[in-house]
Amino acid sequence: MFSDRPASKIKKILMPFGIWLIAGAAAEIIGVIAVGILMKKGVADVPSNLLFMLEEAHARFEYPMLIFRNIASFPFLVRMFRADNARISVNLPVLAPYIERVEFFHRSLAKGMGDSENRRNRQAAKKIVWFLSFILPGIFYAFAGNLVLHYTGLTAESSAAQVPPFTVWVLLFELIAAPVLEELLCRGLIYRSMRTYMGILKALFFSAVCFGIFHLDPVQSLYAFVFGLVLADLYEISGSLAAVVLTHMAANAIGLLVTYVPAVNQFVLTNGIPVLMVSLVLTPVSVVLIGLTAGKEK
Repeated sequence: MFSDRPASKIKKILMPFGIWLIAGAAAEIIGVIAVGILMKKGVADVPSNLLFMLEEAHARFEYPMLIFRNIASFPFLVRMFRADNARISVNLPVLAPYIERVEFFHRSLAKGMGDSENRRNRQAAKKIVWFLSFILPGIFYAFAGNLVLHYTGLTAESSAAQVPPFTVWVLLFELIAAPVLEELLCRGLIYRSMRTYMGILKALFFSAVCFGIFHLDPVQSLYAFVFGLVLADLYEISGSLAAVVLTHMAANAIGLLVTYVPAVNQFVLTNGIPVLMVSLVLTPVSVVLIGLTAGKEK
């Protein structure tokens, strides 16, 4: 049990980062040994060639290594998340009021239908609203954030300017591994702990700072910091990791489309200013509307 001393609070907040780093380092060592075997070097050669083999592992297997790092830390973070569920007495709101409003609206449209058909329609409405409501902020932010970086010239300064070849590993990492792990770590553990100790506003800000630092690259950190504010707010609204994972997946999917599909990239750049203006407006608007519809008590 952690005390109320500042040092204990900081330890609790940052412990998930430590777990991620330690598990990731262990995964890196295993990966280096595997690369050594692939390079027909013995396990005994690993210590003397560690840096070279580490560089070789990242050069040849960058995205498989990233996925492996996430997999290595995932069970430990899930265990911490479950322990926090029992320890932290924070009542995050759920989507029940939101779904009730959808049901009421849909009942008004479905008058005269049979009970079974009406029930099926309500279930369909729930699913549509769930997906659309949390996908849209991710889509709008991805367009807005990437275009801001493009027009300010910061994209060229980012490590993301070096686009890796498209592979299934890139797809798996960007759409599954990264959103799930990062939301579990930064919203499910760090934000929730900060919320307990600091209150909502400070937790929103400092968890976004952590999310930015998590991305290491200065330009990506700026993008991630603002996105972290959006994601933490959506988590506060929904109380659901699944919801913010979905938002994160949507943003990464747009990034992949713009990066790897020439037609999408051309359309966005050709219509950059209108797309930017619309996205800058709709990102906060979509978050606010989700909050209002969810019946969140301020």
